[in-house]
Amino acid sequence: MEVCAQPGSAVLDFEEKPLLVIEVTSQNWRDDYIRKRAEYDLIDIPEYWIVDPNRPKIRVCSRPENEGSYSHQEFLPGQLVQSVQFAEFILSVNEVLSPPLVEDLIREESVRRQQLEQQNQQLEQQVNLERQRAQRLAQRLREMGADMDAEL
Repeated sequence: MEVCAQPGSAVLDFEEKPLLVIEVTSQNWRDDYIRKRAEYDLIDIPEYWIVDPNRPKIRVCSRPENEGSYSHQEFLPGQLVQSVQFAEFILSVNEVLSPPLVEDLIREESVRRQQLEQQNQQLEQQVNLERQRAQRLAQRLREMGADMDAEL
């Protein structure tokens, strides 16, 4: 990929056109909300998101098929954002604006893994206890003269 020849351009030149672009705002409001719209329109991007942590909101701009201009919808904290291009791609505005730290995710996963290991150990102990109980019961039945190998 190469950056477009236009000076100061932040649009990447891909061999294939992206169906969705997600961008985080910079210090320059005009670039993010006006110039980028024109650039994405020029290269026919069907959907782009502007993630604006300063306002805090996410603007989803999309161009319905056979329509010439973008329409947009804004999402605020507490809402879910759904992609127009990818209906199963749904994100919480809160998670996008305040993503969890990787360290926190690793710690949470480690705690979940330990809990699962403890549950697994408890299940193994229960299985062993039931196996021992079954063996004692079988031994008791043999002592009483039952043929454990005979078919019913």
